[in-house]
Amino acid sequence: MEENVTMMEQAVEKPAKDSHPKKKKSHPHAKNRLAALVGALILLFAVVGFATTIILATNWVTSMVENQPEKDKFADFIYPLVMQDPPAFEDVTKLQQSTVLAAAAWNFVLNADTSQYEKDEFGFMTVPQSDLEVYATMLFGEGLTFDHQSIGDSQFSFTYNEEDGTYNIADSSMFTYVPRVTEIQMIEGKIHLRVEYLTPNMRLNHFGQDKQEAVKIMKYILEEGQDGGYKVTAIETILSGNAASSSSDPSNPDSSAES
Repeated sequence: MEENVTMMEQAVEKPAKDSHPKKKKSHPHAKNRLAALVGALILLFAVVGFATTIILATNWVTSMVENQPEKDKFADFIYPLVMQDPPAFEDVTKLQQSTVLAAAAWNFVLNADTSQYEKDEFGFMTVPQSDLEVYATMLFGEGLTFDHQSIGDSQFSFTYNEEDGTYNIADSSMFTYVPRVTEIQMIEGKIHLRVEYLTPNMRLNHFGQDKQEAVKIMKYILEEGQDGGYKVTAIETILSGNAASSSSDPSNPDSSAES
């Protein structure tokens, strides 16, 4: 009897054990939370990107509407002359030679490739007078006559060497006023610029000083030159002194009124 029971037990096959343990199933709620988090992040990045695009596009459109690149271009062009704070004049021939030469010298300092000029131990360059004449012509056009002389004052000067017809010019800049062009008009074929004079901290920041009050306001009248550039032909006074501060606010309806 016992032998028969043993035989029956042997006849019953035992189920084979699984060599690989079963993996635990992920909880469905965990997957949903992860998907929701990823979706939220994607939505956040999309919103930030959209907002940034809108801001950049708005700034660009505003700049184009206000014609800011053109205003900056003219401000750079007249900057060497604005630094001299010249009086109003109807014709370039009425300007003092010292003003013309100083504006030419600053135009050279700001815009020339000075690497080709020899410098002494104090940083002064020896510049031929003919080079300054070129940079004066860039500002005022052809037909100028020059009475070369030392220019400047005790604080900053350009020394003229009559023997060899050269100037000693420092390779550093001293800034007095910087221009902020707020309006461009074409009147009878001439370009009229409304120019606000600012007192700068650094020239690198002078176009970013949108909230700074103007010291004075002038009108610069330009004509197109034969070379496709421009030349300054006249300057008129709009407002000067304390009156300029109140007029520098674009919201002021009298800001463009001439005195």
